[in-house]
Amino acid sequence: MLVIDFYHFFWPGAWKKVVFGTDILKVEELAAGKEIHDKIFEPLNLDKATMDSIYGGTAARLLHLTP
Repeated sequence: MLVIDFYHFFWPGAWKKVVFGTDILKVEELAAGKEIHDKIFEPLNLDKATMDSIYGGTAARLLHLTP
């Protein structure tokens, strides 16, 4: 059972601090990993801009890179 702790994400802009990370090294494992991440994020109904930030935009901003 997946439990999401929304208590820690109640303040405005909290999702701008979330960064996705993985230790998947093989391309063949990426699809299975994505399925798990989809199960976590889908129930949250986050907009596309927020998801783009989680999957690279936030890290790019912190590293001063172009996403």
